[in-house]
Amino acid sequence: MEAPSGDGAVAIGSLGKAGLIQEVCMAKLSASISIYSQWLKLNPGQSLGNLHGIVRSSDGRIWIQNSEPETHRSGVFCCSPSGEILDHLQSDLLPRPHGLELYFHPIHGETLLHTDNQKGVLLMGLDGTVHWHLEKPEFYRLAWTLAYELSNCAVASDGTIYMGDGYGSGYVVKIDSDGNEESVFAGPRSDGRGVVHPHGIGVHLDEGGEERLLVFECHLSTQDPALMKRKGVASCLKVYDLEGEYLDRIDFDTVSPRHLRPSPNGGYLCPDFQGRLLFLDEAFQLKASIGLPFERFSRPCDVTADLGRPHDGCWLGDGELLVTDFKGRVHHLKGV
Repeated sequence: MEAPSGDGAVAIGSLGKAGLIQEVCMAKLSASISIYSQWLKLNPGQSLGNLHGIVRSSDGRIWIQNSEPETHRSGVFCCSPSGEILDHLQSDLLPRPHGLELYFHPIHGETLLHTDNQKGVLLMGLDGTVHWHLEKPEFYRLAWTLAYELSNCAVASDGTIYMGDGYGSGYVVKIDSDGNEESVFAGPRSDGRGVVHPHGIGVHLDEGGEERLLVFECHLSTQDPALMKRKGVASCLKVYDLEGEYLDRIDFDTVSPRHLRPSPNGGYLCPDFQGRLLFLDEAFQLKASIGLPFERFSRPCDVTADLGRPHDGCWLGDGELLVTDFKGRVHHLKGV
């Protein structure tokens, strides 16, 4: 897919031709990046509200969650590889969709796994059929004083699902492929083994071949930096085994990490809500960033661009990347 030209296509910064993630992670800034912020082709006057999760199905279609609760038009858009809107799937179970993953179910095949701020988690077919829905785990029904408001989820190779209660009480809920609760872990703890605002979440294969659960601990960008420093508090990645046992903490230069997306060619993308895309290597160390200056980051951007409020990313291959913006745009990035 060629990067569009004309209005809205801006060549900025510098980057090599071998592919976006390869070059950014190596910090070889030698050519340019094309950033096109009107990739999604809207009708005149059309608004999408807030955009969250984005994935690509095996047939090449792009799926993008939009949240417009005030107009009751929330759901997931199905788009062509060139940005035409093909369909808009809606459900009463998606008033505030927030996280989206592709899920290969043993019975239902390729599906969409949604987390919703209000309605929990649901498995939806590519035709809009809802196969199952878990609104609130038993743990929360027993501990009825706890807030419950999901952000994102991750999937292990055996189909186990891990839901991050990012806007609720900070727990991670483990469920099986049919939506049955298995366990609950993390949550607020004073020993550093829990998480505060587990917004982004992912599964990673470590050097020994073991799957590990990676959970972003995200603190408010408005919190007192001096107080955070005294208490050793910072946004970071926390590592758990798949049974929920705490293993490690990984720090890097981030403020409001939203999610973690692996690159097809190694490394990871982390959209940071404070206007940056962070590119990490296989050891989760920051190699480069694209975005705007913000004093809470420790290092400047390698490439300056206005990406709004990045929330998720989807790789198209050969260094091309789509990024959802909370402000209702989809950015197309490509090394040229």
